[in-house]
Amino acid sequence: MKDNEKEAIQCFFNAVEKLKECKIIRSETYLGNIAEFIVKDTNGVDLALSLRQEGYDGIYKTNKKVQVKSHFGKYGTNILFKYDKNEVNFDDLIVILGPHSNLKLIQNHEFETYIFEDFKKWVSCGDSGINYNKKNKTVSLAKKVLKKNREITESRKD
Repeated sequence: MKDNEKEAIQCFFNAVEKLKECKIIRSETYLGNIAEFIVKDTNGVDLALSLRQEGYDGIYKTNKKVQVKSHFGKYGTNILFKYDKNEVNFDDLIVILGPHSNLKLIQNHEFETYIFEDFKKWVSCGDSGINYNKKNKTVSLAKKVLKKNREITESRKD
């Protein structure tokens, strides 16, 4: 291993330790923890105390349950996750896109947040663009779904 590679790895683990000290990272799923922290900090969500909480990641002050998903990479064209619409334990889905995510609608060095209120309705809506695979019990969100969410959110502000 080259010296610059060793140094880069050490910098990464030092950053992880600092993020743990700040209580941003709570487990070994670093990127998911960062997304959950952003949701907690910007949306007023109380994160579940148990890292093994079934079906949701946190709760709004209004007692609505929230699931958090994220995409941080330059690769991949969707966000795919397990979803059994008969056993849904959350109300809203919040998607966090990192600064380098290729799913972002505006390519800058900021995070983007998408809130899908009453997510079950989004999945049930035929023209939402969300792909629900009944056999595998998965949901797939692509860029066009995020665009539709942004359009709906913007129209509500008018």
